[in-house]
Amino acid sequence: MKLFLKLITMFLLTVGIFLLAGCSDKTKQIDFQQTETFKTLMEVEYPDGEAKTEEVSSEMITALRNFSFQTSKELFSEEKNYIYSPLSLYFALSMLLEGVSKNDAKLELENILGLERETNRLSMKTVYENNFYKNENGILRLANSIWFKNNFPIDQEYLQVLADYFYAESYQTDFDSEGHQNIIDWINYYTENFLELTKDKFPVSESTIILLLNTVYFENKWKTSFDKEFTIENDFYASSGKVKTEFMTHSIGSKHKAYDKYQVVEDYFENNASITYIFPNKGINVLDLLNEEVFTNALNSTDKTIKKISLTVPKFKYYSNFALNQPLNSLGVREVFKPTSNSLELMSKDGGLFVSEVKQKAGIQLSEAGVKAAAVSGIAVTTSALEEELQIILNRPFLYIIKDAFGIPLFIGILQTPVE
Repeated sequence: MKLFLKLITMFLLTVGIFLLAGCSDKTKQIDFQQTETFKTLMEVEYPDGEAKTEEVSSEMITALRNFSFQTSKELFSEEKNYIYSPLSLYFALSMLLEGVSKNDAKLELENILGLERETNRLSMKTVYENNFYKNENGILRLANSIWFKNNFPIDQEYLQVLADYFYAESYQTDFDSEGHQNIIDWINYYTENFLELTKDKFPVSESTIILLLNTVYFENKWKTSFDKEFTIENDFYASSGKVKTEFMTHSIGSKHKAYDKYQVVEDYFENNASITYIFPNKGINVLDLLNEEVFTNALNSTDKTIKKISLTVPKFKYYSNFALNQPLNSLGVREVFKPTSNSLELMSKDGGLFVSEVKQKAGIQLSEAGVKAAAVSGIAVTTSALEEELQIILNRPFLYIIKDAFGIPLFIGILQTPVE
């Protein structure tokens, strides 16, 4: 009998270990306290947390890359540090597109996004599922949500589309102090508190009727680690003058090409993600490289050669804030901002809705351990009423692009100075 019990115990333990090993690390939805003025209306079942490799159409990749270049060119205008997530803004605008009824507004959004609504919807679902994972080497997590004012007649079909194609959670709130804190908690939860948001850092007006949110959180280890022993202090030649900062160095096999005014070099993360550095030659202002040709060259993997590179990179951490109404206006998105356009009727038949604010906050930390980066985009809607080693030292302002496994830009940035 004892032998039988022992065998049964061993069997159950073996099965348990097998089941645990087979379970993926799933993201759990944030759990809010339900009150009279706050309710979780619709929950979603997240992907299983394993890195996916479902093919993304070349049309989608081209659209996202064009959007990334167009918007970053509008945003990066001063000699300061920038970190921006084009994918985050793209997701938020795609959710807005689902609520647009009037043809002029629909065409404007489809034009900036580069895809028609139905094609965009299906493609974004694939992009979402490919970029939702958590394993021992890193995390890439997208999260979407829609928040709307209590007793406002939101269209249920619109909510269902956001849930089905964008994995968007839905919440009812009064946009009062309690609702505002829940919004901050939601953002911090899905970005691992990397942005360290508080209510004063991410204001939400009490006049808001609908709020669309997207977050992107990226944390991955380097494929080839940086040894802290080789981290040394040296000079970074910022446009404002020379500053002392810490530099990391490692040797990698990298795709590289030197162009007339700059050179392009890549470094690699686990989970097949990568970072592309666009390093200007001496005397070239990094802002002068914000053009389509440079961007296209940087993301073109076919014209690069693999070289052994000794890559020296400064450690840095910083944040950016963007007010996006005017840049989107400059790129042709106008109708949804007009109080009299009535272009958002698919969100609600109540009418009179218009976009009052589009904004993004993003941050990045690059260190020996890897890269952490996070962004939140918000759209507020209200109503009227082995060769010779080549040495590259990134000691002047440079551009960088963090991409997913398919080359889709997740973050684009400029480092003007690693010391702020």
